[in-house]
Amino acid sequence: MNPRRIEAQTIHRRLQLIGIAALLATAIGGVFAVQYHAVMFAAGRSVSFWSAFATQTVPWYLWVLFLPIILAIPDRWPVCPGLARLAAINLTLGLSITGLHLFFSHAIMTALGVGPWPVALGFPPGLGPVGVGQVAGGLMIYGLLVGLTYMEHYRRAFHDSQVQSAQLKAQVVTAELIALRAQLCPHFLFNTLNSACGLIPGDPERAELMIAKLSQLLRLALQTEGIAEVPLAKELEFARAYLDVERIRFQERLHVMFDVDSDLRDALVPNFLLQPLVENAVHHAVAPSRDPRTLELTVRRRSGSLVIEVRDDGPGLQPGALERRRDAIGLKTTRARLEHLYGPAGFTFSVGNRDGGGAVAEVVLPLRYPRTLELVPQVA
Repeated sequence: MNPRRIEAQTIHRRLQLIGIAALLATAIGGVFAVQYHAVMFAAGRSVSFWSAFATQTVPWYLWVLFLPIILAIPDRWPVCPGLARLAAINLTLGLSITGLHLFFSHAIMTALGVGPWPVALGFPPGLGPVGVGQVAGGLMIYGLLVGLTYMEHYRRAFHDSQVQSAQLKAQVVTAELIALRAQLCPHFLFNTLNSACGLIPGDPERAELMIAKLSQLLRLALQTEGIAEVPLAKELEFARAYLDVERIRFQERLHVMFDVDSDLRDALVPNFLLQPLVENAVHHAVAPSRDPRTLELTVRRRSGSLVIEVRDDGPGLQPGALERRRDAIGLKTTRARLEHLYGPAGFTFSVGNRDGGGAVAEVVLPLRYPRTLELVPQVA
């Protein structure tokens, strides 16, 4: 963070504390003034409320004036190292500030015509036991204020360190997510270009159309570059664009169905989540078959979670098939990205065979919506 901004925030925070302290001084002095005025009245001594208010509030207001000095002490003299040295420094400061507090209290009350303090409170003049008690009381107030100041100082420092740690962790996670996504892009791009090259000798028109669709696909991919999560509608748009490319390749052999709850289109999902799932279904269900195959993508809400399923009616998965396939990197990278975003226990991801034939990939995520529908990059 900018040092000037940090300094401005510190000054603003201290001004707020001083303002709150002034209000408390007024309230405490007012309560004591009413009490003092009532006691003097009951004792048969005529004391104006102004005199009672001045004698009770002036000492508190003076502590408010000394508060900026006290608030600066933790920055100048932190707790570590040397507690004995810190105690000696604060004892010296406490005696000095208490002495100045008594002197100014005496001078201000004399100037206001309500008598010196503590004489204005009905005590005899001179230091004596009452004066010693005032010094001890001043040291206690100083110690309380300094203690609270140190507590707030280190509470704020701990909070700032926690925020900074969370920000650094978020930056690391986002960088890792972008790196994992970068592994997927060349992977699916290579597969698609390889398919287009296979069409060039026998059907150049289809190859040209596939390359045109691929350019549209890349444009969509660049729109969300550097963004960890996007609205589901964006992911569906990208999945449809990818399947348009595959339809050119497989033609009537590939049928696609989308079944998505309309109120979930703004839900947040990981960027580039659906394409690896759809590509996996195309490769193991459609590519090896000469019969028409149907791929179905459904998105539902389940007990506060977002459930995404990609199903097909292909031959299903053979044991160990995903581990043997070279393009299993898409599913492995998807799982790694989900762990980075939600933690190992924050999601479920499974790929297996369906009852009645075919395979299904299911992802269950926390159902969350963005504060705004705009895509805000998470990396500067």
